[in-house]
Parts: sequence; structure tokens; C-alpha cells
Amino acid sequence: MCDGSADGPSCSTNTFRRARKDHLCCACGERIDPGHRYHFTSGIWDGYAYSFKHCLRCWTMFEFLVQENYPDLVDLDLNCGESYEDIFGKAPPEGIQALAFISGADMQEETT
Repeated sequence: MCDGSADGPSCSTNTFRRARKDHLCCACGERIDPGHRYHFTSGIWDGYAYSFKHCLRCWTMFEFLVQENYPDLVDLDLNCGESYEDIFGKAPPEGIQALAFISGADMQEETT
């Protein structure tokens, strides 16, 4: 989550891709294997181009947080130092908690 002080991108694109080589998820740091699907975001923030690659597990968490909150309050790297419970005063739903125990390969199977 984030404090919301950053402006959104002046332009951006979002798409799902299939990896042709190893990538690292920008949120959890786990490897995205060749052949696995991942989410790719690119855009221009404050005049600088950035891109973000999310494994499907982290992208699912990101989408959930955006739907629960204001889109500008969630960092794309999911790393603002605040927990769901800090922000909402309750534990996240069981389905979101369960994502912590799903491997990247299992997540690929669930979404294929």
C-alpha cells in the first residue's frame, strides 16, 4: 500500500504476456519461468519510463487491493511497509491469504 502522494502515470499500458526467458516478479522477487504467463505494466511517471513484471499471484493481490482501495494508493511493487490489517483494521479475506501458500507453477495451472 502507499501514502497516495505519488501522481499516477501520464500514460501506461497493461497486458498479460507469456515469458520467453526468465524474469523476476517486481513484488515478490520470485522467478517467472519461460512459458509462464505474467502481467506487464509500463508507463511514464514524473517524466521517467518504468516497467513492472508481476507473477500471476502478485498481480491477483494487486488487483484485489486496487478494488478494495483507491488505485493510486497501491504501489506496483506492493511494498509500502503497511499491511492489509494496518489499513483496513481486519485480516484479508481467506482467498487472498491463501495466495501466500500457492507456488508460481500452481498459480499457472489455476489460470490456464
